[in-house]
Amino acid sequence: GQVPGPTIMDVNSGWVLVSGAFQPTSIYQAGPLYSEAEYALYREVVGRLKARVEEAFALETLYFTAPTFITREVGSDDWDAGTMHDEYWHPHVDKNNTAHYDYSALVYLSSQDTDFEGGALHFFPQTSLDCAPFVDTVNPGPCLITGDPELEVAPRAGRVIIFGSGLENPHRVTKVTSGVRYVLSLWFTCDRRREMHNFLDGKQHVHFTGDQGQRQHGGNDERSGARKRAERKKRKEGEL
Repeated sequence: GQVPGPTIMDVNSGWVLVSGAFQPTSIYQAGPLYSEAEYALYREVVGRLKARVEEAFALETLYFTAPTFITREVGSDDWDAGTMHDEYWHPHVDKNNTAHYDYSALVYLSSQDTDFEGGALHFFPQTSLDCAPFVDTVNPGPCLITGDPELEVAPRAGRVIIFGSGLENPHRVTKVTSGVRYVLSLWFTCDRRREMHNFLDGKQHVHFTGDQGQRQHGGNDERSGARKRAERKKRKEGEL
């Protein structure tokens, strides 16, 4: 059966971290895993999401960035978190974890109450959380809950949620109690130096492809350019 708890795959690098593990392994070492049609579908989805974010938040400049994750969360009464990474249900701010994230996008690949129980997405007002500083490379989070969420989203296959990645949108996933939850998480940046071209070709890609293309991607980079309009911080929901 499937390993209980969270399994996270970095789409571009191919690194996979399973529940209870401290070191990831690469799935791309054996070569391409999918067909050309499946790779093309991924690239199309990323392109459509980028266009949706640009339209929703009135952006003139935006870049796809990395890391990008596919996450599987398997619910089980017999499972306990073995590492910090296993505890996926804590509130957090995306930009606290990876400073160049400016806009977040979630594509749900399974449905609550059909494929799994639990696993709701909660958004909190800033007044309901005690969070680490906006960008803290020493201790990026998570946040402590001091109040109630202001919005709950029920995942449904095909549903898309996009939102600003900063302190305006603290959020968390509630613990999956049974079944299997899948989600594709993507991020976009206003910083061209952190651009990641839309790779998914069965090969490992670990460097940004913007102005400083030899810099390896990962968390805790310096913050990227500030967003220009306050209305860009609103959450948006839709379907692909």
